[in-house]
Amino acid sequence: MSTLPPLPGWGWILPQASTFPLTGFSDGGLFVARIPDEELSRLKREVDLVALVRASGVELAPCGEEMRGLCPFHEETTPSFSVNPSKGLFRCWGCNAAGSAIDFVMKTHPGVSFRHAVEILRSWIGGGCAPLAPVKAGVRRG
Repeated sequence: MSTLPPLPGWGWILPQASTFPLTGFSDGGLFVARIPDEELSRLKREVDLVALVRASGVELAPCGEEMRGLCPFHEETTPSFSVNPSKGLFRCWGCNAAGSAIDFVMKTHPGVSFRHAVEILRSWIGGGCAPLAPVKAGVRRG
C-alpha cells in the first residue's frame, strides 16, 4: 500500500492501483480510465451524506424530511445549508453550492479530483479510514 499526500487533517491510505475496471477511451494514445456508472450509483446510495457532513464538523438539525445547518462554504448566521438524506444531495440556498457526497468531498478539500474523491468515499464507507477533519469556516468558499 502507498500513502497518498494527506489532506489537511486526513490520514488516508489507499491501494496503489484503483480497483475499478479499466473501461474508458483512448485520447491520442492516452488511455483515460472511466469509473462505471453502476459503481458511482452504488457509492452515492451507500454513503450516508448526513454522517459525512457531520463528520466534517457541520452541525445538522432535522427540518421536515431534510437536515439543516450552517453552510461550511460561506459565513452565515442563519442556517441555509440543507441535506436531503433520501436523495443523497446537499444544497446551500445562500451560496448555491449543491451536489452529492462526491461533490461535497471535492468542495470541502480543493485540489481533490473526482477520482480521488470517489476513492476517499469508497474507503470511508468501507471503514478503512479516519473520520473527516472538521471544515474550517471561510477556507472553502465557492
